[in-house]
Amino acid sequence: GAREPQATASQAFTRFGDAHRQIGQHGMALLAIAAPMIADLNTYLTKAIPDTRLTVQKY
Repeated sequence: GAREPQATASQAFTRFGDAHRQIGQHGMALLAIAAPMIADLNTYLTKAIPDTRLTVQKY
């Protein structure tokens, strides 16, 4: 923890550090969950929509 002469300041810095670590951990977990969804959305936007447009233009 932080070395501060005031106990409340030391506690505040410790809590801030803990919260910062938690944000980092949860952010990485969110990224791992969201990455496949983003990849699927990218496929939809770059493949399915242009293919649908070409199909509609033929008819």
